Amino acid sequence: MSEIPPQLVAALADRYRIERPLGAGGMATVYLAEDLKHKRKVAVKVLRPELSEVLGAERFVQEITTTANLHHPHILPLFDSGRADSFLYYVMPFIDGETLRAKLNREKQLGIEEAVKIATDVADALDYAHRHNIIHRDIKPENILLHDGRPLVADFGIALAVSVAGGTRITGTGMSVGTPYYMSPEQALGERELDARSDVYALGVVLYEMLSGSPPFAAATGQGVLAKIIAEPVPSLRVERPSVPDNIESAIGMALEKLPADRFPSAKAFADALANPGFVTPARSRAVAALRARGSWRERLAIPALGLAAVLLVLAGWLMLTRPAEPEHTVLRYRMALPPQQSLQRRYASRIALSPDGSRLVFVGPGPQGVQLWVQERNALEPTPIPGTDGAGAPFFSPDGQRVAFLNVGRQSLHAVALEGGAMTVLVPSGVRRTGASWGREGIVYVDETKGLVRLREGADSATVLIGLDDVTDPRWPHQLPDGGGVLFTHASSEAGGQREIALLAEPGRTAQPLVRGLVGMYTSEGYLVYVTVGGELMAAPFDPRRGELADRPVVITRNLEIQLDAVDLAVSHRGTLMYGTRAATVRAELVITDRAGTVRVLDRDWQENFQTVAWSPDGRKLAVTVIDSLGQQTAVWIKPIGGGLATRLTLDPAEPSYRGVWHPGGQTVGYVTDRGDTRVFFQRRADGSGEPRIGLGESVNQAEWSRDGAWLIYRTGRVDDLDIFAQRLRDSLKVAVAATPNVNEHSGTISPDGRWVAFVSNRSGVWEIYVRPFPETSRGEWQVSSGGGTEPRWSRSGRELFYKQGGRLMAAEVRGDSILVVGSRASLFPVDIYYNFVFHPTYDVSPDDRGFAMIRPLSTSNSFDITVVEHWTREPGLAR
Repeated sequence: MSEIPPQLVAALADRYRIERPLGAGGMATVYLAEDLKHKRKVAVKVLRPELSEVLGAERFVQEITTTANLHHPHILPLFDSGRADSFLYYVMPFIDGETLRAKLNREKQLGIEEAVKIATDVADALDYAHRHNIIHRDIKPENILLHDGRPLVADFGIALAVSVAGGTRITGTGMSVGTPYYMSPEQALGERELDARSDVYALGVVLYEMLSGSPPFAAATGQGVLAKIIAEPVPSLRVERPSVPDNIESAIGMALEKLPADRFPSAKAFADALANPGFVTPARSRAVAALRARGSWRERLAIPALGLAAVLLVLAGWLMLTRPAEPEHTVLRYRMALPPQQSLQRRYASRIALSPDGSRLVFVGPGPQGVQLWVQERNALEPTPIPGTDGAGAPFFSPDGQRVAFLNVGRQSLHAVALEGGAMTVLVPSGVRRTGASWGREGIVYVDETKGLVRLREGADSATVLIGLDDVTDPRWPHQLPDGGGVLFTHASSEAGGQREIALLAEPGRTAQPLVRGLVGMYTSEGYLVYVTVGGELMAAPFDPRRGELADRPVVITRNLEIQLDAVDLAVSHRGTLMYGTRAATVRAELVITDRAGTVRVLDRDWQENFQTVAWSPDGRKLAVTVIDSLGQQTAVWIKPIGGGLATRLTLDPAEPSYRGVWHPGGQTVGYVTDRGDTRVFFQRRADGSGEPRIGLGESVNQAEWSRDGAWLIYRTGRVDDLDIFAQRLRDSLKVAVAATPNVNEHSGTISPDGRWVAFVSNRSGVWEIYVRPFPETSRGEWQVSSGGGTEPRWSRSGRELFYKQGGRLMAAEVRGDSILVVGSRASLFPVDIYYNFVFHPTYDVSPDDRGFAMIRPLSTSNSFDITVVEHWTREPGLAR
């Protein structure tokens, strides 16, 4: 591998520190580098000198920059590009994994399921790019990176950029745009106007190679390969690997057709065919017919088998017609218990979704980055996590029940994934509020967005505003009627004194029609409106959507539903199943002390409650603990002695929930957040309970803590989808914006013990990461501490380490420096996925000697019910018709 050119090192010295070569290809050399500004590892691709000479730098940068707007979970993003001295370069994230080529070199052939999964994910990335009018032109195993089992397509647009910027001069370099084995016939013939079907062809070759061990065409020279691609038929994949299913072989055959018109029209169509066991092309049908005409012994044995199947089918139909009629369904109620390691997480939006046929429950449970989606099949004993749904909330099903969509809170975007396995798709890229969306017929999605309620078609870039913020106040919770005849939503009604009201919008441009007072409303295909009142009552009433009115008086189904932040856990199928969360849930946990190796000591086996946060006193003798009572109705801060003794309740008013207790550095006072109506106030009170609480900060606060010297209070404002961090100097009320970036969520701010640094969590990169800035002059710099995700930062008491959670582990990063922060080694201490985790604030604390950690460990209890299920609920007295 070539040495690093000194001119390149010098030209990029102010932005990137080139460390070593990673590899070289036909058009570029790749170097590992340090991004000096953001303190992260990156891959810098530098075009070959002879190629750079014939390309215009300005045009090259212009063309490749168009790919910087591609944001997809299976596309490697573009960070930077430009010209340095005589070099043209572009910068991408450094992926600590391997290419598909390296995997194929090692394993030669992949498992059928694994190969199809990789191809499907790549197809999803291609389809996304194609819909943005970008063709890759160079799909091959070298450009598919594998990171934690997830494929990432690299070099998006580079082939196009080279082709467009270089024009005909590119041939003078002796290079071609594309790789011979994976070129489509039209590429091999030198056509420059390519479309999505060229990428489909290349992906078909890649899948063929993953299954057979080699591309379909091989020759001693590139020209020989191209000649075969143009003239020869594709060799049978089943000859190389007989175990390949018929639909996979058929789909690959159609992707590799010589004429673009005979291929799949899109990458999505290719992926759909791979997922469809019944897919077969006309050519494949003719081949099967020919086999049957020859009368192989398999087909001859199949004829009497088919005859027997027909007889059995007739007999089964006769039995169904002649058996006694089943009694009418009666209402059936039961509770679904979820163990703590799979319990419901987050409470700012609905956490459950039920498929239209009632066969699947999807819920928000624990995940590596805090939360992820889980699916519980009706015929299964245990739920299973849904890969790729880290950070998910507010799930909802597609009309056919095959896909589930969810809100990515960090990105404020909507995504969808097929439950049978398949690529992730982006429904809405940004601007989605926490109340989520509704998926209607023909791919229409209704979204609660920052500009109001909007409607758009799946995959579309533009949306139609149905209800703007000037039309009604705070519209939320859209729910499309099954026949597409309108959308239900809730808003703060001025005529009702600001109370929330469920309304029906029959069509855009019309005035919304008020229905009933309530927080959330849903319509079922049985003809009922199901809704939840502010008081937690679950109601149902016959509803005529065409006339927009209730057809009878509402009936109470149950009371005491759990409501938090105007959100409830409610799901209804189209076949008579209803699910909801209630206040009867009894979540239990225990407080434990762990050492740095993860060895556990239970603090008090007799004190088991629904603990939420814990904070260690400066002298190491007590903990301030947030406790939610067994009914989920009261939240309070308690003080627990570590050496033994009973816990005492610090906050006493049951009407004002208090939580997230923190210690003043003097050790005599505890601060906490209290809900007062719609406002959250930071109070402080003596830890022994004497005296009256007093306000510690004069503005709405969601989370706060003092600096070690007590001079500053750092705090978070905003709700889940609009988070910022500020600091206030207490002696003169000087306010400093620590991290308040527009359209970015930042939280969990914490000041280092020496008061010189502030750590926080931000989602600016699309995932939660830990950053550090100087304090209080936060504009002097910034350093990223975590890599690949990070939440819940806590400084060591010495200030020489920063702890955080990443991928289900507690990490310890060494930090030092005066004017510049130096991040040293990052050590993985022990697993934390068995403990309580939360994205938006720390749930653990560090001992004063930095040797231990106070953690919350959920327990499995026999009566910890989370969800109530009601089957045949329409047979409730007063509802049955």
